[in-house]
Amino acid sequence: MAPNPGVLWESSGDIIGLKDEVLAAIEPIRPISIFPTLAIADTVQVAFRAQLTLAAGVDAGSILAAVAANVRAYVDSLQLGNAVLYAQVMRILTQLPGVLNVQELRLRRCPPRFGEIVCGTPAIFGNDIDIGAIEAPCGGDLELAPREVAVFAADSPLMEISLA
Repeated sequence: MAPNPGVLWESSGDIIGLKDEVLAAIEPIRPISIFPTLAIADTVQVAFRAQLTLAAGVDAGSILAAVAANVRAYVDSLQLGNAVLYAQVMRILTQLPGVLNVQELRLRRCPPRFGEIVCGTPAIFGNDIDIGAIEAPCGGDLELAPREVAVFAADSPLMEISLA
């Protein structure tokens, strides 16, 4: 399962967690010999970098807002383990009114949500070595493991859109 951020998974005291709520909901309808096991999905934040060429007179702010909304809608539609497809992101970007060209599109996997909480010196995810490990090549899809679910991270430091 892939709960929304902030949803309590395990029960704690008087507060019932999502896992126990789901198990209680399926208990009356499950076959007698089937005992379900629920596991929480690993959330993978997804971002990208691209260079967009805009038509003259187009409002850059509205284009950036449309990019974030449309890519978020696409990524939210993906199911558990589905890859983020380069072609779909490219289609979303090129179909926006006012966008003339898209170049250097690279899909990126962001670091884990708590990747900066470390003992000692924090990891820096902005150098070439780290980005190479989490950035797909031009034209490459972001493959996800069967237990991973993609979440679009518009405010990630790995989200780079340059406008021309």
